[in-house]
Amino acid sequence: MLTCDLHTHSLFSDCGNHTILELLEWSCKKGIKGLAITDHGPKLFGRKISSTFFERLKNPYENKIKFFKGIEGNLLKDEGKTDIPRKFLKHMDIVLLGFHFIIPKNLGADYYTDLLIKAMNENRFVDIITHPIDHKYPIHYEPVIETAKKTGMALEINNSKLELKIVTTKQQKDFLELCKAGGCRIAVNSDAHAINELGDDKHVRPLLEEVNYPKELIVNHDLESAMHFIEERRKFKLKA
Repeated sequence: MLTCDLHTHSLFSDCGNHTILELLEWSCKKGIKGLAITDHGPKLFGRKISSTFFERLKNPYENKIKFFKGIEGNLLKDEGKTDIPRKFLKHMDIVLLGFHFIIPKNLGADYYTDLLIKAMNENRFVDIITHPIDHKYPIHYEPVIETAKKTGMALEINNSKLELKIVTTKQQKDFLELCKAGGCRIAVNSDAHAINELGDDKHVRPLLEEVNYPKELIVNHDLESAMHFIEERRKFKLKA
């Protein structure tokens, strides 16, 4: 199980099943030390960003768990653009970005790679690129790994995509080998949409061990490393 999970969804994402407090409460019960709630950006499902969440919500379990506020933003078809609301960046601990169904499919790996790299270069406040292995939005891995290393971002190893068989074990292992060879930082996350999925890494943990992925390149291998990563990246949000 993950000590610190940096990608989870509540009811505010529409695809999530639980309230923010339920996610925090069950994370405490499971022994998770740090939890980021990263609901989707406004272009997905037409959802409204809650200013109350970012500006006023306090952690009711502060003695039991570290609570990180974040977002999983969406790439937009306009080059270099995302739907991450900059006015809330100063309140965000962690910013994720990924492809979702608002982007047209079947446009080829060259197009999606270029779109992603431009967004990474133009939005340095992004911390983690979510589920980069996606058959609907194929990319060329090497240039994305190179860009992640240059910008200091981490690429996600997503347990949920393996569990749902959206990604094959071989695809994930091959991607890990490329990340390791490129010296790229990764984040291992559950992408939980239900309380039973919180902190789950059972599908990715054996692969990390098999390729002997360096612990120092896993930004959330424990709570301390996650907090160090978050603080290292905070300056980009304050400057945006």
